[in-house]
Amino acid sequence: MSEAKIKCEICGEEVHSIPSHLKAAHHEESASPMTLAEYRSNYPEAPIISEYAERLSREARERKAKEAEGSVEPETASVATGHADVSRVNFHEAFRFGKSMKSAFTKAGAPIPVSRDNRSDEYDYLVPEWSENYILNPELTKTVIMGLELRSPIFLYGHSGVGKSSIFKQICAGTNRRLFRFQHTVDTEESHIVGQWVVKKHIDVHGNAISVTEFELGPLPLAMMNGWVYLADEIDRSSPTVLSAYQAILKGEPLVIKNAPPSMRMIKPHPLFTFAATGNTNGTGDQSGLYQATLVQDAATIERFGIVAMVDYPPEKQEIAMISAATGLHPDEAKKIRKFADEIRTKAFPTNVSLTLGPRVAINMARIGMMKGDFVEGVTYAYANRLPEGERQAAIGIAKRIFSGAA
Repeated sequence: MSEAKIKCEICGEEVHSIPSHLKAAHHEESASPMTLAEYRSNYPEAPIISEYAERLSREARERKAKEAEGSVEPETASVATGHADVSRVNFHEAFRFGKSMKSAFTKAGAPIPVSRDNRSDEYDYLVPEWSENYILNPELTKTVIMGLELRSPIFLYGHSGVGKSSIFKQICAGTNRRLFRFQHTVDTEESHIVGQWVVKKHIDVHGNAISVTEFELGPLPLAMMNGWVYLADEIDRSSPTVLSAYQAILKGEPLVIKNAPPSMRMIKPHPLFTFAATGNTNGTGDQSGLYQATLVQDAATIERFGIVAMVDYPPEKQEIAMISAATGLHPDEAKKIRKFADEIRTKAFPTNVSLTLGPRVAINMARIGMMKGDFVEGVTYAYANRLPEGERQAAIGIAKRIFSGAA
């Protein structure tokens, strides 16, 4: 079968998947927005997916069905990298680093090849949108992509709002990886992660509604079976007992669901499956007093992560660019927002104020300040009003000094 592509009836571009193309080129903010439903309605005779992509999708489904039956072993990682589902793309191109960004290349100046997921199937919606407003740090990006390439569990921790989850979203967007983000809370139970028995309504052959008890797989086994990046977000907010369910997976072993029916009891990881996690702490507990919802974690769980990295505040130029890109604020004014944030982080916290701030809050300050025509008000509404009164006045005082004369 040839690898011929199909033509987009809107712009004429030749692609393998119309749903993926619409998402990338004809989204709601593009010059020619169109949903898949609208495309089908406007061009009822036009194909949606190429024969080549359809064949790859069918083969993947057949392979998963055989693996679920236990009749075949999943492909090894070495086979996967040479499989039609995976191609190679240059690091600097995937993550849109300019050629002048030396850290996006090898020390010898050569491009760095990374894997790209070429699949196009019903799970395309799990591929995050690329954000022009989030600017990746090349060194941290190389660390995370290394984990994805090695299929090594990755744990990023740091203050709220520094972009821990956004890093995974942007990297998955750049490499077409599917990302499933599972939010952890103190109420998270093992069944929420691996699956549970549920009662579902069915219609029998006579047209009568009947109740049937079925086992419904949770997000972790689905991610393992389908080769997604599973992001265990805010992992340090859950009970260490619950997180023990991850221990075998973190070692690269199959997931065993003890309460599942025999056909679902053992889930083997797909070659493209990767486990990732974020937290405000590194599992040893909160030393700052800011994250009281976090819990001390079992060292046996944390030590199974192949990569543990702290995410700090972005470098000055990167954060200024992020603020400017997200808000349209002139870089000179964005620099003052960064200056305020930096003074809070490095001088005022924790002596004069009990709360620090990340890029997310800095962007909110800029947005509100632009709409109000007063960046001191931006600081007040996005940051200072969350502080005790004495600290609030101290933060506003810093803002008045920095933004004096600012529009």
